[in-house]
Amino acid sequence: MLRFIKNPQNIRLIDIGCGNGYFLDLAKSAGMNVTGSELDPQAADFVKKQLGIEVYICSAQEIHKYLYNQSFNVVTLWGVLEHISNPAIAIQSIKKIMKKEGLLCLQTPSEDGLIRKVIHFYSRVTGKLDLIPELYNYDHVQCFSRKSIKYFLVKHGFIILRMESSSYGLKPLLQRPSIKGFNFVSILKKIFVIFIYSLGLLSNHGNHLTVYARLANE
Repeated sequence: MLRFIKNPQNIRLIDIGCGNGYFLDLAKSAGMNVTGSELDPQAADFVKKQLGIEVYICSAQEIHKYLYNQSFNVVTLWGVLEHISNPAIAIQSIKKIMKKEGLLCLQTPSEDGLIRKVIHFYSRVTGKLDLIPELYNYDHVQCFSRKSIKYFLVKHGFIILRMESSSYGLKPLLQRPSIKGFNFVSILKKIFVIFIYSLGLLSNHGNHLTVYARLANE
């Protein structure tokens, strides 16, 4: 992200869905003026009290109502977009709190991920969804491909700067119930997941996609 930022000390950043504030703390250490938003009151309270960072309890879809008098150079959404039922409403709300030519950074599961393609092939051949059923989380209501996320962002007034496979996702995937454990089947699944996941990263088809986009100067 820093490759797109010249002077961190002059940057106002908001992390939407900031969780326990790990990323906000890093950005603050880099000299940025940071703010967060979070739906979980306990997580928001932790960030406020332990990290000394202002956090608003609100959704991405309504963030402009809470920060209508503020504007930010950088907006980040790490693992958020896939949880939003209507991302178009969310992105329009987010645009209202962004400065002109502001930077949007997001990470989301990728439908182009090699491991997803392999699972899809297995499901088509066998008619089953039992190989790694948790690959699609129950609370994920969106899954973008490179093509669809580009179309979505450009449609809503952004210029794509860079898209890249993310290394995120392997550790949580290995903790899923159908993989976790040390019986013979679980160990085989672990080996399979690690191999396919690593191959996906090497071929730029990882399980997650990181996108950097600039708000067009409309």
